Amino acid sequence: MQETGLTTEEEGAIREAYTEPHMRDYYDTLPSRKGVAYQVFSRKPEEVVLIDPDGFRFDLIVAGLSLEHVAYLTLNAPISYKRNLYATTRNEDDLRGIWEIVAAMDADSRERGSTIHQDRMRMVLNYIESNKIVFDIEAS
Repeated sequence: MQETGLTTEEEGAIREAYTEPHMRDYYDTLPSRKGVAYQVFSRKPEEVVLIDPDGFRFDLIVAGLSLEHVAYLTLNAPISYKRNLYATTRNEDDLRGIWEIVAAMDADSRERGSTIHQDRMRMVLNYIESNKIVFDIEAS
C-alpha cells in the first residue's frame, strides 16, 4: 500500500466520506443534502459504484445522479444497488426529497429560471422507468 502521510483515522474518515456520504451527521438540512447531491453529481460514472449500496436508499444520493451514472450502474453494479435505487424512486417521500434537492440546485444556477437539474432528474427517472426490469428484477 502506498504511504499517504495520513493517520489511520484520517484515511478512514476520507474513505467513509467517499463511500458513505449519506451517513454524515449533517444531512438533515436542505443545504447539506444539496451539498451531498452536488458531490455525487461531480463524480465520474465509474465512481458511483464506490458508494455503499445502501446509499441508494437516500434521496440526497439519488438527487445527484446523472443519466450517465445510472446507465453505468445499469451495466456494472450489483443488483443491490439497482434494487435500492429503484425502491427510492418509487417512494413518495423520497421523490419529494429528490425534487426538493434538485429544485434547490436549480436555484443556485446563475441562469434565472434554470431547470437543468430538474430536467436531468426527469431523464434519470424516465430511464429507470423504461428499464425497470433491470432495476426491479429481484424485487418481483
